[in-house]
Order: sequence, then structure tokens, then C-alpha cells
Amino acid sequence: MVDVLLFDPLERALWLLVIVKDAIAGPFFIYRGYKTKIKSERLILYGFGLFLLISFFLGFIALYLNRFFIEGYYINHSYYFDFNENLFFESFLNVYYYVFSFMSYIGMFLFIFLLEKAIKSTKYLLSLVYLMFEVFTIIDINFGIFTSFYAGYVIISIFTWFSIKSSKRFQLTTVFLIIGINIGNISSALIATIYNTGLPPSLSPALYLLSGLFVFLPLFVNLDVLIKSRTSIQWILLIISNCIMQIFMLFYMFLLPIHIGVIGWFYTPNFLIPIIIGIKQLNKDRKVKKLEIPKELEVRKDEFQEIVKIFTKRRKLTEEEVTVSKEKQICIVCKNEILKANYICPECKTFYCLKCSIALTESENACWVCDTPFDASKPSKPSKEEVEGKEEKDADIIDGLKTLKK
Repeated sequence: MVDVLLFDPLERALWLLVIVKDAIAGPFFIYRGYKTKIKSERLILYGFGLFLLISFFLGFIALYLNRFFIEGYYINHSYYFDFNENLFFESFLNVYYYVFSFMSYIGMFLFIFLLEKAIKSTKYLLSLVYLMFEVFTIIDINFGIFTSFYAGYVIISIFTWFSIKSSKRFQLTTVFLIIGINIGNISSALIATIYNTGLPPSLSPALYLLSGLFVFLPLFVNLDVLIKSRTSIQWILLIISNCIMQIFMLFYMFLLPIHIGVIGWFYTPNFLIPIIIGIKQLNKDRKVKKLEIPKELEVRKDEFQEIVKIFTKRRKLTEEEVTVSKEKQICIVCKNEILKANYICPECKTFYCLKCSIALTESENACWVCDTPFDASKPSKPSKEEVEGKEEKDADIIDGLKTLKK
């Protein structure tokens, strides 16, 4: 047995910030899902919102209360207790810890289930396997750590796949999501085992707050403005960040008893998968000498690669862009000068080159400025008021159209 710091004022304050953050973020994403008209996006937003609300908000309230029911003593406003460094849980196994675990697994199951329901590719296989892991956890609480590993693999794999399939505009958003999720995975690993290391317990909630920063930043900041480079910055960022996190986990594992530290190797795929994919995509980008017209120009019913746009701040056309388009007679989409055939919106008089007008007619069939349909005989996407909060059209389409002009 060894005396360790269970919590101090800083640790308590940081966990309260985490709880407040998720109390706001959960309903926020659920509301966004309620407002969106696209079913796949609505399901993902519902799943992510419920995950934050159940696993993090309600779960962390139980975790917060759990610390007050562990026997120990106060010294200088900090609370210490006797901890057996050879065990995983020991004194943590009270009713609040069980509630915390239950909430964590229920929220994650709903997220995976609704994510699968949205993308439809996995036929609910991932949810069924996760449900099986939860049954084993109910039988033996110590099995819960492997349930957490599996959930981490699933989420990281799906979002890494999104990063490959997304357009260049949304790849940076996906990279931020992957980094945030992996920081959250590290924080989860620290919740119970940090008492074996001598590291301050406030490190775990601090990492959760940092995780939230990476996940939510794309919603409120235009990453193209923040990081103006159009090169492969997203893959470089993905590789470096996950290498740093892997090094931290290796360092952390060596601070733990051998029989506990060895379990940390199960976290390795969470970092290796993004690193391998990042290196592969970086090499691919360097070998590409000319831009080909992306497959996204083909109209498909299930555009999985655009799902990540729901986590991205929408870029609105400025009044200056519209004015310049009209005065200089340049296409509002590809920004190229119109020399031959063109289309002029009958409502707002905005210019479109012929290729852009055809592409937009086949995709959203609505003027970017006033939402007037290009072809009145075809259905068009909802008006701006109805799609408030949705993202602009995939930037790869614009890049492809620019290439056509050249």
C-alpha cells in the first residue's frame, strides 16, 4: 500500500470544467442534428451528442462523486488515500464507479450504432461486437479495459477512413478530430492507472479539455484561414501529433507496474493507424503531379466522404465575392474569367461558367447566392434558412473545375 494524492482543488476544478463543457456540447450536437435535413448527418450528430451527454456529462458526474467516497485523509486542501499499486480498481469499486462505467459504455454503444446506421457499410457488425464486450464487462468489471480498447479502435479506424475519403477541405477537420479522439483515449487510460505513477491526477481532466479543443475547434474556426497552406499539412500534423502521443504512452507505461504497463501496448494501434495512413497519404500527395477530376463530381446517393463536414465551420460567400463576380464577370465557383458560354442566375444575376453550372445542377441545383434552382424541373437542396449550420460544397469539386478550365 502506498499513500497517493486522490484529488486537489485544481483536479476538482478541471473536472467541473469538463462536466460543464459536455453539458453544453451534448445538447448542442443533438440540436444540430434536429435542424439538419440529411438523415446520415442527423444520425451522426445525434450519436455524437448522446455520447457526450451520457458517457461524458453523466458519466463524469458519477466519476466526480466517486472520489468523495474513497477512504482517505486531507492534507493542505488535498485528499490522499492508501492505494494498492498492484491492483487496477480496488477502492474505486463503489456504486458511483459502476454508474460511471455503465454510462460510458451505453453512450459509446449508441454512438457506434448510430454511426453504423448512417454509413450502412458495416451492417451493425461493430455494434454487435461492442455489445458482446459489454456483456463480458458486466460479468467481470476488469474486462472493461478491453471494451474501451475496442471502442477506441472502432472510432479511430472510422475517422481515419473518413480522412482518406474526405475532400482536401475536410481532411484537416478530420485530422483535428482524430487528434482530439486520441488525446481523449490517453486521458481515459489515466483515469484509474495514474495513481500508480506519481503523476498529478489533474493531468487526466486537463487532457480531456485539450481533447475537446481539437474536436470542437473546426466548428468555430475556419481551418483554411488558420492554416493557409494548401500542401499536405494535414498529413504532417497527423503524423507528428500521433508520434508525440505514442512516445508519451510509452513513457507512461514504464512508470506503471509491469503487469499493468504491458496492457498499454493495446493502445498502440490507435496511434499507429493514423501514422501509417498519414505517411501513405503524404507520399501519395508528393507523387501526384497533376490534379485529376475527383470522383466526387459524380453524383452518388451516399457521399460518405462528406460526412465529416458536419464538424466543420460553414464558409459563407462574402458580399465582396458576389460583387466582384458580377463586375468582372468571373465564375462565383471556380473564380475563373468567363470567356465563352456562361450561365447567369435570373434572380440575382450571379455569373457561373458552363461547367460549374452543369456540375451544380447535378448536385445541389441551387444558386450559391440566392438559392434559385438552375433547373426548375429538378429538386433543389433546402434554402439557406433550412440548412443553417451546414457546410459549403466539397472544395475538391471546385479544384476539379479549376483544373478543367486550365
